[in-house]
Amino acid sequence: RPGARGRITAYGLRIDRVLEDTRPAWANVGEDFQARMGMSLGEAPQQGAVVAFPGRTPSAPPDLSRGDVWSLAQGLLYAEDTQSYGAWLGALSVHRQTGDRLLLMAPSRFHAHYVQTHLLDRVTRAVRSVESGVDRVALLYPGSET
Repeated sequence: RPGARGRITAYGLRIDRVLEDTRPAWANVGEDFQARMGMSLGEAPQQGAVVAFPGRTPSAPPDLSRGDVWSLAQGLLYAEDTQSYGAWLGALSVHRQTGDRLLLMAPSRFHAHYVQTHLLDRVTRAVRSVESGVDRVALLYPGSET
């Protein structure tokens, strides 16, 4: 509808008309697309409709047999959030533990910055629950100063 007296023109999209007009071309996109678009609203997709990303496998649980502070903390972090562990926390390794400070090594500067910004509180809580004597967890990356 056209705008009047300083108001903005409003446009509407008739999705039902768009779907009807494009129906003959759905098969060009693929059989799965055609099947999904042909479903009625509220109908559940067929089994196997979710496609996994190639090469993306769930992360393996950490090795707890070492029994050190970081491996036990990793076990807690893995149980809490498998996806964050697989994407960010599983790649961290112990650089050094001195008294009340645990230094973890990240594979890159970006990785260290992301964990520092988004996950360090969670990591610190997990480490403290395993070893109450650790007051500070810090992250390093290759080429950074200690």
